[in-house]
Amino acid sequence: MAEQLRRLRVEAGAPTLRQLSKKIEENPEFPGIASPSTLSDLFSGKRLPKWPVLESVVRALDGDEREWLLTWEKLVMLREVQALTTATDPTRPWAPYPEE
Repeated sequence: MAEQLRRLRVEAGAPTLRQLSKKIEENPEFPGIASPSTLSDLFSGKRLPKWPVLESVVRALDGDEREWLLTWEKLVMLREVQALTTATDPTRPWAPYPEE
């Protein structure tokens, strides 16, 4: 996702992180607040942001919110599946609890 987000940023004229943060903070229509450090984490792919932050960035960069929401939802579901898979016995991935 970070690579696509960086591409969107370039297509939007490559604003600096400070410029983008300021644009988000100054627009009451944007649902999230994003500091330059939060934006840095977002564009580097260090962590999956909360939807309001990503939505604000996508809006500020004139991206397709619906497309980004679908991508974000898929990543959230994948992360949840991975968490469930690692929490179970690898020999019994269908069983959420250890045998009694």
